[in-house]
Amino acid sequence: MLKEHEPQCGKHGPQKFKMSSEDHDIMYFKDIQKQLKVPFVIYADFESILVPCEHENFNEKSKKKSSIAKTHEHQASGFCYIVVSEVEDYNTPPVGYRGENAVDKFLDRLLAEEKRINRILKHAVPMNVSEANEQNFQNVTYCHICKQELGTDRVRDHCHLTGNYRGAAHNHCNLNYKFTSRIPVVFHNLKNYDGHLLVRASGKIKDEAINVIQNISPFQLEISPSSTPINF
Repeated sequence: MLKEHEPQCGKHGPQKFKMSSEDHDIMYFKDIQKQLKVPFVIYADFESILVPCEHENFNEKSKKKSSIAKTHEHQASGFCYIVVSEVEDYNTPPVGYRGENAVDKFLDRLLAEEKRINRILKHAVPMNVSEANEQNFQNVTYCHICKQELGTDRVRDHCHLTGNYRGAAHNHCNLNYKFTSRIPVVFHNLKNYDGHLLVRASGKIKDEAINVIQNISPFQLEISPSSTPINF
């Protein structure tokens, strides 16, 4: 078995394993702020049509007619999106558009939605604490965020969007438990189709950052204020 194993293992060179010590033998989740549910999500989709190509299939390099005939090209004919929030009053009806320059129109609407949502998020709703909430705060012994034991640094954590009391927490947990200002935009089939439409139109955005996240299904964008050029 050793002779059969050596050709496979030997090409990787010597290996050394270091076992963890008793002080570092437990793995635990540290990015507690990522547990926070995003307050807004935008769901969107494009529709396209096949438009006949009017130009000849000519290869500029060889100066000859191409052997591959391009007869049609995909053009976005319209889009629809909806803004969904955990606060029902901030939900919007579906926004649809059908016509020319659909991708440009969509990006304009998307950035307008970003500004509207950021205006809402900048206004922190004061905390609403009931008698039951206050009793919970006084009696609870564990932080509702990190689930560790509370000490003298306990504070009242609340949702800035609704004002609802969420629970008692460590001060540092409460400070880190906040929205990142990135707004997820979830598409159906972004990677294989809609993303190509957005890349071609992205040059018009100079002062915003758009990050593409490959999810299992579907795929999503995130828009966030930035001074850096758009990134795909």
